[in-house]
Amino acid sequence: MTGRSLSLPGGGAPRRLLRLVGPVLVLAIAALIARQVIVDWRRLPAGGLAALRPNPWPLVAAGAVQTLGWLLAVDAWRRILAGLGVRASFLEHAQIYAYTALAQVVPGSLWVPAGRVLGYRQAGASSWAVGAGLIIEWLLIGIAGALWFTSSAPLGVGAVAPSWLPWLAVGLLVATLASPGGFSRCGQALLAWRGRDVVLPLLRRRDLAFWLLEEVAVVGAAGLSLHLFMHGLTAQSDLALAVSTIGITVAVGAWLAWMPLTAVLRAGMMVVLLTPLYHSSVIALAVAIIWRMWCLGLTVSWAVLAALGARGMRLPRPETGPREEGS
Repeated sequence: MTGRSLSLPGGGAPRRLLRLVGPVLVLAIAALIARQVIVDWRRLPAGGLAALRPNPWPLVAAGAVQTLGWLLAVDAWRRILAGLGVRASFLEHAQIYAYTALAQVVPGSLWVPAGRVLGYRQAGASSWAVGAGLIIEWLLIGIAGALWFTSSAPLGVGAVAPSWLPWLAVGLLVATLASPGGFSRCGQALLAWRGRDVVLPLLRRRDLAFWLLEEVAVVGAAGLSLHLFMHGLTAQSDLALAVSTIGITVAVGAWLAWMPLTAVLRAGMMVVLLTPLYHSSVIALAVAIIWRMWCLGLTVSWAVLAALGARGMRLPRPETGPREEGS
């Protein structure tokens, strides 16, 4: 497939516009983040706070693992877009990926993907390619979450999942990789449902398998991070429970992203799943709320790191022809 290279705005009117609008957007996002933190803090139950036993070292490890998972997520996104003809450096992708993730503080579940499409359009990429990439990413990360849930749920504390559930993971994996054409048709149907009458290219099985492998690693890193986070916050955790909790909430978040209040649904599922471990829904609720605040803080830190990386990066001039992907 013939691709075009990405080039973030480096001068002229777009650059001047960014200088004018950028500070306003930063202040608005900072205000929304501060508001969300205050709202979440006020929701913390007193009984849950009393049960916390913070330990900094597991929390540091949790942040490091989650950051590694984020880097893998950016790389998976880079490879998906490269397969659709949009090529750029890892840092360029990380900038747009990190900045647009801050839109999660805005009510509604579609601001992040809408911001990503807009960010890449400003950088000269095809809106169709980015939209198609988002559908592929949603499907793959949902499948990855389902794989982790179905394979680990029977092993967690208080598990009520049937013992045959891991076989469902095997069937889902085989079905995904056995028919790349079927996967493309599912993505095409979703694009058509969203009002985009386009045809997804037939994905190569090798590419699909590698992208899925990366997304599985991303979700697995998030599950390990939650395990470390719970251990550092309450001194109680269970790896299988943490991984299965992340798996099902990721799958629900990806596949039901178009629904309102998806974040509330995911938080509710986390409380239900963690309650058997703590023998208290109050403590589980506190952990779920603090986890949300934790993830928001990490998202802000990744955006700051991307911005610092951009300060020392001399952006390339637009290229008229395709270039080889450095992967």
